[in-house]
Amino acid sequence: MLDEGRKSAGVGEGVITAIVEGGCGATPMRRVVGADTFTPLAGAALLVLPGEADVAAAARELAKRGSRQRARPALLALFHDRQA
Repeated sequence: MLDEGRKSAGVGEGVITAIVEGGCGATPMRRVVGADTFTPLAGAALLVLPGEADVAAAARELAKRGSRQRARPALLALFHDRQA
């Protein structure tokens, strides 16, 4: 879950909660978020946003976990339903 907002009370937090409450809590998930601070203005805003390295690190971590564990069918069904 990539969320440019802050870690505390960000949108991604609610999305992950909804997935877990939907019965997919055993599915490996990772949240990549911005710094837990106020959002500065202008170019300084880029200093607190997650970058490519953050996303790549989270993807590598999930890939390692995923090789040991398969995605639950319920999560795949949820994803499929959202695509329709």
